[in-house]
Amino acid sequence: MEISSSAKYKMTLTDLVASLEIVNSAVEDRGEYVCVASSEAGSDRCSSTVTIKDPPLFVRSLEPRDVVKGSEMRLEGQVSGSVPFTVSFYKNTKPIRNDKRHRITVKDDLIALQVLAVEAGDVGLYQCTVENEVGKASCDCQVTLKEPPSFVKKLESLSSLVGSEVSLQCSLKGSEPMSVSWTKDNHELKEAENIQFTYENNTALLHFDNLQSKHGGKYSCQAQNQAGSQTCSAVVTVKEPAKVTEEAKSISVTQGDPATLEARFLGTKPLKARWLKAGKELSSGQRYKVQSTDTSSVLKMIKTEKGDSGDYTFEVSNDVGQSSCEATLTVLDQIIPPSFTRKLKQTEGIKGSFAHLECLVSGSLPITIQWYKDEKEIQTDEKHKSTFFENVAFLEISNLNGKESGSYTCIAKNKAGTVQCSGILFVKEPPCILEKPESMNVLPGSKVQFNVLMSGTPPLTTKWFKNRKEIASSADCNVVKDNTSSSLELFFAKTSDSGEFVCEIQNDVGSTSCQATLFVKEPPKFTRTPARLSVVRPGQSKMFECQVTGTPEMDICWFREGSEISPSDRYKMVFVNSVVTLEVCGAETKDSGLYYCEARNEAGSESCSMELKVKEPPSLIRELSAADVVKASSACFECQVAGTGPFEITWHKDAKEIKPSAKHGFSQLNDTVRLEVHKCDAVDVGEYQCTVSNEVGSCTCKTTLNLKEPPTFTQRLEDTATVLGKMAEFKCVVKGSPTLSVQWQKDENWILENAKIERTFENNVATLRIPACEATHGGKYTCQVVNEAGQEKCFATLTVQEPPQITEKPEAIKVTVGDPVSLDCKVTGSPELKVKWMKNGKELQSIRQHKLTFENKMSSLRVQSAQKEDEGEYVFEVANHISSCSCKVKVIVLGWCAKRKTPVVHVE
Repeated sequence: MEISSSAKYKMTLTDLVASLEIVNSAVEDRGEYVCVASSEAGSDRCSSTVTIKDPPLFVRSLEPRDVVKGSEMRLEGQVSGSVPFTVSFYKNTKPIRNDKRHRITVKDDLIALQVLAVEAGDVGLYQCTVENEVGKASCDCQVTLKEPPSFVKKLESLSSLVGSEVSLQCSLKGSEPMSVSWTKDNHELKEAENIQFTYENNTALLHFDNLQSKHGGKYSCQAQNQAGSQTCSAVVTVKEPAKVTEEAKSISVTQGDPATLEARFLGTKPLKARWLKAGKELSSGQRYKVQSTDTSSVLKMIKTEKGDSGDYTFEVSNDVGQSSCEATLTVLDQIIPPSFTRKLKQTEGIKGSFAHLECLVSGSLPITIQWYKDEKEIQTDEKHKSTFFENVAFLEISNLNGKESGSYTCIAKNKAGTVQCSGILFVKEPPCILEKPESMNVLPGSKVQFNVLMSGTPPLTTKWFKNRKEIASSADCNVVKDNTSSSLELFFAKTSDSGEFVCEIQNDVGSTSCQATLFVKEPPKFTRTPARLSVVRPGQSKMFECQVTGTPEMDICWFREGSEISPSDRYKMVFVNSVVTLEVCGAETKDSGLYYCEARNEAGSESCSMELKVKEPPSLIRELSAADVVKASSACFECQVAGTGPFEITWHKDAKEIKPSAKHGFSQLNDTVRLEVHKCDAVDVGEYQCTVSNEVGSCTCKTTLNLKEPPTFTQRLEDTATVLGKMAEFKCVVKGSPTLSVQWQKDENWILENAKIERTFENNVATLRIPACEATHGGKYTCQVVNEAGQEKCFATLTVQEPPQITEKPEAIKVTVGDPVSLDCKVTGSPELKVKWMKNGKELQSIRQHKLTFENKMSSLRVQSAQKEDEGEYVFEVANHISSCSCKVKVIVLGWCAKRKTPVVHVE
C-alpha cells in the first residue's frame, strides 16, 4: 500500500537523501516499509522493518495483603505492553530472588510473587518493576501480618444484687474478621431471657437484664480470627440481701421447762445472725444457747424463769442487707399443751440418700412424740431413727427409695393435750442412664443414631454436646428427647462429624452424662500431587511423590495408560507416613505416558494423574553452513536436528534474537530447521546462531553470512612493448568472492584457444603470455573477471617492435659519366627509422650533387650527373631504437665510350 504525505507521514527528499517520518507512531504502524526510487534510466528499491513496541503498563496493580503467619502469600498483577518483559520484585527496596521461599512467575500478562510460610520478616513494602526495550512500569503494595486477637481491656469480675442490670465488657484488638463467643463454667452460653450478647467497635458485651442467683459463675470470652484466638475470664457474683424466710413463733412454756425460738433465713454469705432481748444481744452461756447455720438460727433457754418472758428479736445481716423478726416468750406456772412452732413441711429426698423430717414443738414437758406414715406408726429401726431433743422432733429415714414417698405425721402428747402435724416426703430419683449410646465407625454419608435410655424423676433435661457445643436440631441432624429416652440422629455423616458426643441428663436432684465416639472414616484425599507434566532424558530416573490423607487401611495402586504397574526393578513403590512415591528407574522412551496414583479405603477412593515424557535432548546431525550471497538476493541457513520434538527454535544474529518477519522467514520440516534472510544487505552480514531446545536440553550452532564481493583489480594490466619474436606478458591481480571467471579480448575479439598465446589464473593472478611475438600480436588487450556479484575489466596495449631491415637494395651499379644514377633501398622496422648514406666513411648530405629522400620506407640517393669521383662503395644504414642494419652498393662510373647499362637492383 502506497503511503502519501500527510499529517501522519512526513516525506522529504534533500540532496538525494529520502526520509520518511512517522508522527505519533502506534503499534499498527509496524511492518516493512519500502522506498522506491525511479528515473528515466530505471528504478531501484530498498526496505526497512519498523518494530513498534508498547511500554509496559499495569492493568491491575498489586493489592495490599494482610496475611497470617505461616500461611502462603501470593502477590499478583496484570501487565500490558510488548513482550519480552524483565520482571523484578523488591521488598523495602531490596531485590527478591527466586529461592526456597520465594517464587517469581510470569505467564502471559500475569506476574506473581509467591511467598511460602510467611514470617514476621516478610512484612513491608513490596514493589514490582516491569521493563521492556521501550519503557518501565512499577507498582507497590503494603504487606502486613494479621494480628491475633488480644484484649486491650479484659473482663472484670463483678458482684451485684439479685434483680439488678449488669454487663461484662471487654475491648479487643486484632485483624478482622473476628468472632466472639461466650462460655459459662466451660459450657457454651447462648442468648436467653435476660441475657444478650453484642460485639461492636471491637467491644464485646454480655448484658444481664435481671440478674438471678443462677447467673453466678465463671464467664469466659473467646475472640478468634485467622491468626489465632485469645480468652479472658471473670467471675460474676450474685449477691442476695439477708432475708428472714421463716419468722420465729411466739410460744408459751411452763416455768422451769426449756424454750426454743427458731428463725430461718437466706442471703449471700457471710451472714451474721443474732438474738436480742430488750435491745441486748444474747449469747451462749449458762442460761442461753445460740446455734446458727447458713440458713437458720436457734435460741435455746435451758431452764426458763418468769423473767425470761418478753419479746425476743432476731436479726440477720450481710454486706448488702438486713432483716429481722420478733417473737414473744411467755413463761407460766401451769401445764401447757403441746403446739408446733414449726410444722412439718413438704420434703424432698434423693433415692439412695436419706431424708430428715423435723418439727419444733413447744409445751410443758414431758412430751411424747410418735411418727406415722400413711396412718401407720413408724417403729425405730435401722432405716428409721427418731429423736426428741430440745423441743425438736426429728425423724431420719436412710437409704431412700420410692416407697418412702408419702404423708408423714408427727403426734406430740403431754398431760395437757395432744397435737399433730403432717408433711409430704417426695423421694426423687436423680437421672440414671440405663443404656448408653454405642461408639461407631461409619462411612461418609451414613445415617448415624445415638440412643440413650434413662430413668429419673421428671422433668429430665437432656442435652447433646460435641466439642462443648450444644447440638440442636437442624437440617443436618435431629435431637429427640422425653423423660425416658433421647436420641441424636445425623442424617449424612461427614468426616468433620468425627469426635466425641456427650449426652448430659439432669433434673433438680442430680445430673449424669455419657459419651460415645463417632469416627467417620475419611476417604482418601491427595493433599500434595506431583507436577502435571514431567520431562526427563532417557536413562534418567523420575520420582513421583504424592501425599494422601484418609483412614487406614489404605491401598495404593499405580497405573500407566490404564494398566496397573507392579513393583519391579524398573518401578519402585513406597507408601510411608502418608507419602506415596513411585520411582521410574532409568526411564526409556516407552515409559512415556499418563500415570495415575489411586488410593482406596473403605470410605472411598481418589486418584491423581501426572504425565511423564521421556525425551531425547536435541543434537545436531548437520550444522549450519556459511553463506556468501549476492546483495539483494536471499540467504538460506539449514541445520538438521535429532531428538524428541516439539522443539523450541530461536535464532540470533550477533547475539540479538531474531523474530519472524518479512525479512526473516522461519520454518521447520521434520528434522530440518531453516532460516531465510530475504533481500540481503550489508546490515545482514554477521554471525547467525540457531538454538534448538526441548524440556531436557538444547544445542547450538553458529555460522556467518557474508555478501559476495564483486571482482576488483588490485593490480591492473600495464601497457607492454616487446620486440618481434620476443616474449610479451600481461599480468593483473584481482580480488572478489569465488568463483571468479577470467576471459581475455584483443581488439574487441575474444581470444580463443591459441597455441601461440598462454593464459593462466592462479591465486587470483590472471596472466596472458605470448612466447614469441609477431607483429599481428600488437594491439589492445582486455582482461574481464566475472563472478555472481558482478564483473570488472581492465586493459592495456601491446606494442610489437621490429628492428630495422633492408628488404630491397641494389647490386653493383654501372653508370656512364654524366648520366644520372639512383640508389634505392626499401626498409622495414618500427619507427622511428633513421636512414643515412655514407661514402668512404663519410655521411652524405642532400646537396645539389646528391639528393636524399626517404618516403614510404624507401630511401633513395640520387646523383644528377655521375662523375668519375662518384664511383665507389656506398653504405646505406637504417636504424631505430632497437638496432640498425646496413648494406653496401658499389657504383662504377664508365667513360663516354663505355656501353650504357641499366642498373639492376636486387630486393630480398
